[in-house]
Amino acid sequence: MPGCDLLVTPDALEFRSANAGAAEWTLSIPNNTALVGVFIHQQALPFDPTANALGLAASNGLLMVPGIR
Repeated sequence: MPGCDLLVTPDALEFRSANAGAAEWTLSIPNNTALVGVFIHQQALPFDPTANALGLAASNGLLMVPGIR
């Protein structure tokens, strides 16, 4: 995939279908103080047949860190 970087390790994979060019993803985080400060990384690999021979592109990476108030 020339020009694409894998920014996270594929520890978990989920497949979503797009509607009008957008796919929805949600993450429920339990109300547990043991999860405060845990790093959650995410990156999308959308299908794009014109991008390269593999037919995938890569999004930017996302870092989420749960906290408490």
